[in-house]
Amino acid sequence: MQCYMNSKMELMENYIPAPRKRQLIRIVQMSLHELYDYVTEMSAENPLINIEFRNGKADGEKNSENPLRRKLVDEKNNVYYNTGDVYGQSVDTGFSQYIFIERNNLKDYLLFQLDMLDMSRLDYKVARHIIELIDDDGYLNENISEISSSLNVSRRKAENILALIQSFEPYCVGGRVFIPEQVPCCIIPDVIVACVSDEYKVLHDESLQPQISINIHFLKEIETTICNLPEEYIIDKIEQASWLAKCIEERKRGLLKVCKTIVDLQQDFFKNGPEHLAPLALEDISRRLSIAEIEASRAMRNKFMYCSWGIFEFKYFLRDIKYADN
Repeated sequence: MQCYMNSKMELMENYIPAPRKRQLIRIVQMSLHELYDYVTEMSAENPLINIEFRNGKADGEKNSENPLRRKLVDEKNNVYYNTGDVYGQSVDTGFSQYIFIERNNLKDYLLFQLDMLDMSRLDYKVARHIIELIDDDGYLNENISEISSSLNVSRRKAENILALIQSFEPYCVGGRVFIPEQVPCCIIPDVIVACVSDEYKVLHDESLQPQISINIHFLKEIETTICNLPEEYIIDKIEQASWLAKCIEERKRGLLKVCKTIVDLQQDFFKNGPEHLAPLALEDISRRLSIAEIEASRAMRNKFMYCSWGIFEFKYFLRDIKYADN
């Protein structure tokens, strides 16, 4: 009987009302842009929600006094970041000062991604030439044979460089039949993947995640002034703020787990570049994490990572085995 009661109490403690479950599922799937908008909207409705962006500075200035800051070197690719610690811990990468990537012009955005890559002068010349031939709608205005001939390079090299460009955002740009995507004004990567002592690590910049806390100043105002706010209202708003903070932490936990799995399963990509992307299905990730595919899918939705090869959406790494050789 006692065992039954304990089990029942445990179930009650773990019970999450349906509206909160829906809110959790919604937040887990949000991009950082969507998350920023959502928490701002919530704070307008709930005066007890206090939000801090980027180390507590709403204007985007960096907090240089963080004791965790140190220099981390991507030893393989000579990429440098200011950072604290790696996967699963709070870090300040210093990345937020330059991750806002304006995308008013498609060619400029493609060239921005190209300039982040470490490549030979010839490969860079071919890639830049191909990008210059892509129109504003994303179509390549010259066939690959003409490109290889005009640059005096092999067709295979031109095709490989084109494949690299088509791995940029927006995905598959530069095709002969390209359907333009609706592209947001900028991308904020959720994580950074860096090579540390010959091992690829996933770093999360806490300064990019909105920090939710209880608005203590508002609570003190309530205590020191005469107001007609019922106690039930205050308790409800405090619970809303606490649950919002938990949802944001769950979002972070899920995307870090998925990203770590992607890095583990796509080692050749991170070492050698997009041409070495391995076949990978959503099922592989969910099996590795012992979670449902839909849960893995939610954690991946609208999430981006930055690495020495550029900025990639998580779903870019899903490559169906059936089409691996096509």
